[in-house]
Amino acid sequence: MREYQLGQIVPAPSNAPLDPFGPICVPSWYCILPKPTTKQHIEGRDFFRAHNMHSFFPSEEHTRRNRKSVTAYEKAVMPGYLFAQVLQWPRWDVIKAEKWCAGVFRVGENPVVFPYPIIRHLQGMTVESERLRRAEDALSASMMDAARPVAGKPARFVSGPLQGVVVDVESVREAVAFFMLGDKRISADVAGMTRLDN
Repeated sequence: MREYQLGQIVPAPSNAPLDPFGPICVPSWYCILPKPTTKQHIEGRDFFRAHNMHSFFPSEEHTRRNRKSVTAYEKAVMPGYLFAQVLQWPRWDVIKAEKWCAGVFRVGENPVVFPYPIIRHLQGMTVESERLRRAEDALSASMMDAARPVAGKPARFVSGPLQGVVVDVESVREAVAFFMLGDKRISADVAGMTRLDN
């Protein structure tokens, strides 16, 4: 059994997790440099949020489509930059030891405190990129709708073996158009056709 003397400083057990933050301080925004993947940006954001601190990285939402589903995912607009509002003195050596962290934005030896107007602008980049994406999606959807074959109107094939052929569309059910080709009633996916307004 180990003996201790009065006044001796006893080190913390080596397996005890180090606290990354000290006493409460004036709230300040810092730029932390996560490792390059969006996953590591998200881990960094979650790290600060777990300590009840605001954090974000300028990002935009993308969608990945396959035959069975549509998956939304986030992508960093400025890879390598994460901004956090620190409410307690940061222990940068402990934070930099996190797997997701590559460093802290510094000038010389000191981490830079970012003024709020810059942070507000960067937060707006995320909002603007989302608005732009939604506007592009809406425009794309309206253009597709304007070109979608409808019953009673002619349509031209723009791809596939019938490319260039014009047919009179009899009816459309979901994504399938029905028409006569010669003496046969045929169906085709509307994705390969465009409406002709005349």
